[in-house]
Amino acid sequence: MKFKSFRMILTFAVLFTAAFLFLAFHDNPTVKAVKGFSTKHDIEKLGQMNFKLEPAMDEPIVQEDVAIKSASEAFPSAAGDATSVTVEYQLVTQDSYEMISDEAKRKNKKLEQDGRIHQLPAYIVSFHGLHIHPSRGGADRTEHEEFNVVIDAASGEALMGMSYR
Repeated sequence: MKFKSFRMILTFAVLFTAAFLFLAFHDNPTVKAVKGFSTKHDIEKLGQMNFKLEPAMDEPIVQEDVAIKSASEAFPSAAGDATSVTVEYQLVTQDSYEMISDEAKRKNKKLEQDGRIHQLPAYIVSFHGLHIHPSRGGADRTEHEEFNVVIDAASGEALMGMSYR
């Protein structure tokens, strides 16, 4: 009887230790943050859309999990259908985009002053594994598999969403 209970305790200890080590050292592959100028985005395609990414040197005010939550709330269908999510923190410039909400401007003086996204510290939350049909008629009828949401890193406000690949 003593041997059986010792074996059960030993088995439990081994399983508990394995679970602890797995959780402590496991890298969640569905959410990865990339800081600095390292990017998985296609700089050339973004440039064709008047987007520019640069390294963000300052620490963001809002945390990455807030950015993911904000992007998910702003675009729930993309968040719900995505098979994975990646997040990058960058300085984002998109000077031709002028549809910034009044609420986002109120929460960030730089947006209020500039009236546009210019070297703005922001998260780009990307939802992957989607099937997005192009909404515009044109030569490129490629189905996109990724939807990106630009989140103001100072306020956590969703500024815009776009799909380009």
